Amino acid sequence: MTSLLFTDVTVFDGEAVHSSATIGVRNGLIASDVDAQDAELIDGRGATLLPGLIDAHAHPTSRVHLESAARAGVTTVCDLGSIDLATIAELKREPACPAS
Repeated sequence: MTSLLFTDVTVFDGEAVHSSATIGVRNGLIASDVDAQDAELIDGRGATLLPGLIDAHAHPTSRVHLESAARAGVTTVCDLGSIDLATIAELKREPACPAS
């Protein structure tokens, strides 16, 4: 997998905002030692990185609902009983949905 390097991006780390930060990502995880020569550079001017959001009160009924949440930055959805256990098991077997 290609390494990514977000440059000049605003970062909210859950507690504070950091301006003009550089964030490296390798194999889908934040990494402090990503080399700019080996990474895809992404100009982050005007953009903000923040932790994945949690929807703690959701009633998803299909994969479409989960994919829509992921596109909005929601990485965790807490179902409040709208999906039966068999459907939950089926969704868990499917590959992770892209947030594109």
